[in-house]
Parts: sequence; C-alpha cells; structure tokens
Amino acid sequence: MPETATPEVFGGQPCIRLRPDADNHLLVALHGGHVLSWVANGAEQLYLSPRSLMDGRSPIRGGVPVCFPQFNERGPLPKHGFARNLPWVAGGATQNSNGAVQLALTLHSSPATLALWPHAFRLQLTLTLAPGSLALDVSVDNTGNAPLSFM
Repeated sequence: MPETATPEVFGGQPCIRLRPDADNHLLVALHGGHVLSWVANGAEQLYLSPRSLMDGRSPIRGGVPVCFPQFNERGPLPKHGFARNLPWVAGGATQNSNGAVQLALTLHSSPATLALWPHAFRLQLTLTLAPGSLALDVSVDNTGNAPLSFM
C-alpha cells in the first residue's frame, strides 16, 4: 500500500486508514467493509455509535455499512444481510495524479455464505478519497451458474 494507506487497529479490529493529505482521511474496518470515519477538510462527516461492540462478529453501528444481499428484513436473511458481519480482504491502494487515494475491499462467497444464501458471488467495495470528497462504489459479480437477485 502507498504511504497514504496504512493498516491500523481500531476498537480491536483491523482497519485501513486512507490519507491523501493532513486534513482528509478515512478509516475502514475489514470487518464488514465498514467505513468508520471520514474526515473532510479537518471535520468528521460520519457518526459512529459508542455502543458498537467492535467484537468482529456483531454489526458495527453508524458509519457507512454494506448491506448485502438484502436490506433490513426484506427477505429471509439476517437483518441487512451477512456482508456487514464478515471479514473482507483489502487489495492494494493506489494514488492518482490528482492526489486521490483508492482502495478496493472484496468479499467472496464461502461455505458460510452459501449456507445462508445459495449463490456464488464476488462483492467489491471501492473507496476513493480525495481532499473534501469521498466516493463509494459497490459492484456484485455473479460467479455461479444460476441467476441471483438481491434487495
């Protein structure tokens, strides 16, 4: 990872901090691919509940969660799906010529997810942090042979 993306621990959980400059940074937990903090031009933009357990099993409260493959209780899965309760894998971070730092986190189907939802998938969250701005892009790839839907 470039110097602008560093691993750290927050609340006992492994995280990555993106920092394109001194006044802008983002903290994302590998548990759930959850954005915990976004500081733009020196000011925090997100709320993170002090009631978050940060135990690596429970969902994190506040910040920006990834809800997949369902939102709320709109299906048979646990509330907001399972993606926010699983460990994600970070790819390499890059910094472009404009100073923006980009990091992709990935979650793949596994025996645990297939036991809850019988679909093979690859879920990717791409975070792009530049001075004063944050972009989040979520993509889902069907890696199986059957159609899948999510809500």
